Amino acid sequence: MPGGWGQTGFVDEGQRASMMRSSAPSAETLAWVCELLDATSTVDVAAMPGGSAAAMHRVRVSLRSGGEAEVALRRYVLTDPADAPAVARWEANALGLAGRVSVPTPELLGADVDGDRADVPAIVMSLLPGRPVWETSRGREWVSQVVDAMLALHEIDPAGVELAPFRRYVQTAWWKPPRWTNRPELWERAMELFEGPGPTSMTGFIHRDFNPGNVLWVRDRLSGLVDWQTACVGPRSIDPAHCRLNLFRYQPQLADELLKVWEERSGLTFDRWADLVSILGDLDQIGRRRQANESTFWIERAIEQAVAELT
Repeated sequence: MPGGWGQTGFVDEGQRASMMRSSAPSAETLAWVCELLDATSTVDVAAMPGGSAAAMHRVRVSLRSGGEAEVALRRYVLTDPADAPAVARWEANALGLAGRVSVPTPELLGADVDGDRADVPAIVMSLLPGRPVWETSRGREWVSQVVDAMLALHEIDPAGVELAPFRRYVQTAWWKPPRWTNRPELWERAMELFEGPGPTSMTGFIHRDFNPGNVLWVRDRLSGLVDWQTACVGPRSIDPAHCRLNLFRYQPQLADELLKVWEERSGLTFDRWADLVSILGDLDQIGRRRQANESTFWIERAIEQAVAELT
């Protein structure tokens, strides 16, 4: 497979992506950021947490008008560089839509979807205050604010905007039940239902990766939603389902509470197919554990409920 952008020869793409996530952006990339912000120079560059497909850096610049500004630079270091322009364009478009949400979201400041100015396709966006909260003692209040943010997002009309396609993240060619289960037949049935037709109703603009790591908080108040790379048009139940998957691991009792509140406030009935999409889509992680624990109990319980309702 061809090497990285602007390189020659062949390299291991996973290694290349890892190196780019940990390395500082190129001088040309930083010059592009300065141009966007009408800045004279870069003051500081620091790596930020990011996913496997992107390198995230906090960039502080000195403004020509005086003072300094800090922004987030997201560079798409996908294992297949040919996909990066589309992903950059999709996230830029999603950020434009997300700007209509009543909850704070990053403002798109610039996009280089073809990597003409940056070392790879990239976007620059504003930084939001706050940090993720994975475990909280304020469970009901946490759920209430998260659900309200979901519903505000789902009210946005995405008509006419090009977004990432809705995808089910699982490779059926190598799929097998998790190592820890003693009910492989349940998981086999779940996969059959997962591979069947998905819901065509109750679709709309969804985040697609609505997990606690992408929800920011300041003093117990939700301060923003980040990481819009996979935002798309899909079943609305996917967002609460993906959030539930993460809650199973940290605060499983909140997973059912979130579902109950979401149904009450949305007026919709949660589609259990979405639980299958979220859980089976993460089976490469879920299935590694050898022994069952509380988290796997809740996960398998959700699978059982989904199979029962969908059969």
